[in-house]
Amino acid sequence: MLLSFSIAAALAGAFDAVDTIIQAGLGTKEVAGLHPLLERMAGQHQTISTDRHGAAISVDTLRRDLTGEPDLLWWAGAWMLFHVRASKLQSGVAEPLVCWIFHKWSELVGEGRFRLAAPAVNGAPIEAVLWTCDRSLPNAARLLLAAAPAASIRMGPNVRENLELLAKSDS
Repeated sequence: MLLSFSIAAALAGAFDAVDTIIQAGLGTKEVAGLHPLLERMAGQHQTISTDRHGAAISVDTLRRDLTGEPDLLWWAGAWMLFHVRASKLQSGVAEPLVCWIFHKWSELVGEGRFRLAAPAVNGAPIEAVLWTCDRSLPNAARLLLAAAPAASIRMGPNVRENLELLAKSDS
């Protein structure tokens, strides 16, 4: 739940709250099991061995405002999407995450198109999802699948499979 709350706070731009969570958590021995996530949210570790690690690193990506880079935006969206899909707090975090993913990709395609790989070719599939789909977890997954070539993403088969399954779901 700590990670879901931190994602929600980061999406809302409440970085003081995220910083407080990180500092208080790292200073508390009773939550030592959460230290690996907190350290990733603080930018102290970049290794990913679980979806939760990826989501925690995504919180740091938002904290440091690095989402103007297509690959970092793509991975932040994917990791947080995977986490929120399985979160007990999905009902409170899914809508802000989906809105954020759609907003950031709309911004990037509109104003930051030059940052995309082969924008003349790769921009149209992103725009098709942006303009024709309602805002939902499955459509956020569809958007990330459409944006992968534009962000020069080389995803492993598990990542692609998980996005495709989410894109086909009724969530």
